Amino acid sequence: MNKKPIFVYIILPIVACFAMYFFEQVLKFNYFFKSLAKVIIFTLLPLLSRILIKPSKQNKNNKKLPQKILPGLIFSVSVLIIISLGYVIIQNFIDPLNILTDMKDKLQINKSNYILVALYITFCNSFLEEFFFRKFAFMDFYQAGYKRLSFISSSLLFAIYHISIFNTWFTTYIMLLMLLGLTLAGLFFNFINIKTATMLNSWIIHISANIVITSIGYFWIIKY
Repeated sequence: MNKKPIFVYIILPIVACFAMYFFEQVLKFNYFFKSLAKVIIFTLLPLLSRILIKPSKQNKNNKKLPQKILPGLIFSVSVLIIISLGYVIIQNFIDPLNILTDMKDKLQINKSNYILVALYITFCNSFLEEFFFRKFAFMDFYQAGYKRLSFISSSLLFAIYHISIFNTWFTTYIMLLMLLGLTLAGLFFNFINIKTATMLNSWIIHISANIVITSIGYFWIIKY
């Protein structure tokens, strides 16, 4: 087995996830500096990979843009409903004050800057994660010939990465449930991207998920 793709598409993303965990949970960067570090890491590592491995030619989607993104638009509606219903079911097991306190004290996110942060999370941060976990860690890895491994590794890394975000927010059981949900979401995102030969669909679905999540956060800020 050629070890170079394993290093590029698994080890480098693992290093990135550990780095982001270190910045957030150990150094306790505020949201601005954490986001800056994330932009640098999530763009430089894929660029570094181009030096180590020349990406294989990927299947092209010759459909017009509306046709390309139609699956994403359809499934995004389902995601809006699923996450909303999920929140209704588990809301009694979540402590909004604990999350808001952590956001305010560690990340310096408050009522005055929340809308700006929410917009960044919804559109820019979601694109960055899709580029890193779906385009780099999955689609490039998939095209290198590691089809099954790319599905599993990128989905698990996508879920594990989020530990750095909500490590102190939820109970162990809720966190495990969310990790399972994120892993399954990653597998689905990978599947739809391969079928449509573009990461635009998973980005659209990711945006819809973030709209619900940031809206819930805004409701908490107003309420509490």
